[in-house]
Amino acid sequence: MKKLIKLLALSLLVCALSVPGFSQKYLKKILDRGELRVGMTAKQPPYCIKDKAGEIIGYEVELAKNLANEMELKLTIVEVPFADLLKSLEEGKVDMVMSGMTITTKRNMKAIFVGAHMISKKSILTKSFAFSDTDEPEVLNDESLKIVVLKGSNSEAFVKKEIPEAEILLGIDYDECVGMLEKGQVNLMLAKLQYCIRYVEFAEGD
Repeated sequence: MKKLIKLLALSLLVCALSVPGFSQKYLKKILDRGELRVGMTAKQPPYCIKDKAGEIIGYEVELAKNLANEMELKLTIVEVPFADLLKSLEEGKVDMVMSGMTITTKRNMKAIFVGAHMISKKSILTKSFAFSDTDEPEVLNDESLKIVVLKGSNSEAFVKKEIPEAEILLGIDYDECVGMLEKGQVNLMLAKLQYCIRYVEFAEGD
């Protein structure tokens, strides 16, 4: 795993150096500063999450550490709500963002994606057996259903396009989304498969 992460970090570095014009000038600023600022939510396991001691850990944290190490830079992780990640990048508050962000054409018009390092699918979390076998979005396209998604995520765009009849609620982070589900405020939550699996494993562990 460590070898894989290191190879991914090197690939990211090569991609960054190969981008002409503005990106090369921005990269020089980062190198001159001696610090790589990476925006993360710190609330998206297994990508990034805080442990009991308050330290941010996760797959993408290790990726960021190896990237900074290969560039011989100090790593600073900046906590940013998911919906504000690209905005913080545009405003120069961070140099790059992670947090399991899906590559889309719209996002690619605002920022340069260096390539995917993980393939993810959509999944749902629900307390109702009625939706446990759901695998087509059309089944959920019902005005009586309430679905919560992460604000600013690709899941938000997906439900608005594929499930327009359902009532859509937005959570600022996954903790808020899961909280709505646990309190019965929504019928289900739609998110990345990795997060749904992680949540189920955590719940079963309790």
